Amino acid sequence: MIEHWRLVCTFFRERVMMGKFEKTLDAVATLVSDTTTNISQAAATALVMQEFVDLTLPKLTQAQCAEIHVQLRQVLEDRMSLMDHMTLPANYHSVFLDKASDVLRRLERNIGLGY
Repeated sequence: MIEHWRLVCTFFRERVMMGKFEKTLDAVATLVSDTTTNISQAAATALVMQEFVDLTLPKLTQAQCAEIHVQLRQVLEDRMSLMDHMTLPANYHSVFLDKASDVLRRLERNIGLGY
């Protein structure tokens, strides 16, 4: 009789654990889905902005490029100082600096600095 109750208790404990496991899997699946959606939205935004920059930069005058260069450099420096106080992945900083440098170099070429 005691053995029977042990089996019953084991059965129900396993069912409870399975239920917790399924809830955990559901939570992980939701998190993955939400993260994929957020990454897709960020990628779409980045693509549109890159196309905009690619089409706009060649049409700017040297004076416009010079003004934008000064303002953009200041804004990016301000953002970098804010990021120093945040916990971000190392590759975030790397990508930020690479992209910022790329845009600033393109502006410099349009100004005639030729870096």
